[in-house]
Amino acid sequence: MEPFPACQTSGQWTAHQSTSALAVYYKSLALKDVPGPFVTRYSKIPLLYQTITLNRTRYIHDLHQKYGPLVRLAPDEISLNHPPSVGPIYNYEKTHFYNAFEAYGAKNMFSTPDRAHHSGRRKHLGGEYTKQYMLKPENLTVIYDRVRQMVNNIVPDEPKDVFYLFNYLAQDVISGFFFGNQNGSHLLQGQDTEVFDAWHMRRQTFHWWAELPNFTKMLHSTGIANLIPGWADATKGEEIINDMTHKWMDNCDQEKAHLLTKLNQTGMSREEISAEVMDHMGAGHETTGTTLTFMIDHLSKNPAQQKKLHKELMTVDLNDFNAVDKLPYLHGVVLETLRLYSSIPASEPRIVPDGGVTLLDKFIPPHTVISAQPYSMHRQEEYFDRCLDFIPERWLEPTAKAKTAWMAFGKGTRGCIGQNIAMVTIKVAVSHLYKTFESMKPAVLSEKEDMDFKDYYMITPKNDTCTVVFRKAD
Repeated sequence: MEPFPACQTSGQWTAHQSTSALAVYYKSLALKDVPGPFVTRYSKIPLLYQTITLNRTRYIHDLHQKYGPLVRLAPDEISLNHPPSVGPIYNYEKTHFYNAFEAYGAKNMFSTPDRAHHSGRRKHLGGEYTKQYMLKPENLTVIYDRVRQMVNNIVPDEPKDVFYLFNYLAQDVISGFFFGNQNGSHLLQGQDTEVFDAWHMRRQTFHWWAELPNFTKMLHSTGIANLIPGWADATKGEEIINDMTHKWMDNCDQEKAHLLTKLNQTGMSREEISAEVMDHMGAGHETTGTTLTFMIDHLSKNPAQQKKLHKELMTVDLNDFNAVDKLPYLHGVVLETLRLYSSIPASEPRIVPDGGVTLLDKFIPPHTVISAQPYSMHRQEEYFDRCLDFIPERWLEPTAKAKTAWMAFGKGTRGCIGQNIAMVTIKVAVSHLYKTFESMKPAVLSEKEDMDFKDYYMITPKNDTCTVVFRKAD
């Protein structure tokens, strides 16, 4: 986290060097008018505890429920839950939190802290992530081929773990875009499935690297990390993912026009390209896979909404994506899923720039860490009537307030670059499922299944499983 180097003198902020105790004192003094638990004026320990125990998002949401739209999380960290004020803060610089997304010792587009370097990275791939690019026939083919493979994995009237099914689909789609339609992963065909397990092994130490990087490095360098349950598995998972990423890159036809070819033309080093590829592989499958999992779980418990979706899908040719894309109820189901089951519901921290900023009549000094979280933004009655209810119809004619508060793909100039491929993949998958099948939960659920979420920044069902039964639709 950025050091807090200043104290206030006659309204101006000047450099201030001090001991750790004095630094904490000045941080506390600067944010004394921001409400929050008393202990957060002097310590980050409560926030760290909630983060590492996978409860950060709900903890922050509870604080907003108690203290209002601006809340102090730590001596130099605040959370904002006021939609009209959120947009600008996501143009601020990123914090060290994003170093946890680095790979191969190199930064990628997502972990690049400053906007200038991020823009340089984004221009290399931005064109390939536009909706116009996604809708090219050769690119739609990647998605349609994988979705058909997904449907072929379904045996009617038999329980199916859709958590794995949808994550396999999403991994195969994003790798198909990066490496070409015949290259990359083929998890839906039973190949390379160990890489999916590796992603989940790796995430066990994510928050430690994000929040306590120096301490975590020390635990690894001394060998203590190998004695902590799950940490050796996390290291092994990292090795598997690194090896698999290089395998896909090396097996790819470099002359074909796909995303890896574009990266190879940038002059970046192999390590930088590998870091970029690995980040897109992880983000591209976990987000889409999670969204589909929670969506189908919800629909399987709500047959009336499912039937309405099926009726709408019967009016279109599934191979005509432009027609599928315009279906209003399908679109509402997707947006409502992203609202209530955002795959990244957690806060993404930024740093208040020099000069500070005034928010809700309170001055926030420079170098304060600030964030907002979709989980809380999407659960405000003022912006979403019956905010806890799943109502696809609210998106048929969304209110201006709803549009302001919705941030499933982030805000500002660094919003999710992959939102178009995610939306296209989700719509193609859901349209194929619910024109062909109806779904329901098994009569007897596994004791392991729990659709509460684990808060690894990107969420998953608590025990990484979600079982559904598909039957041929009438």
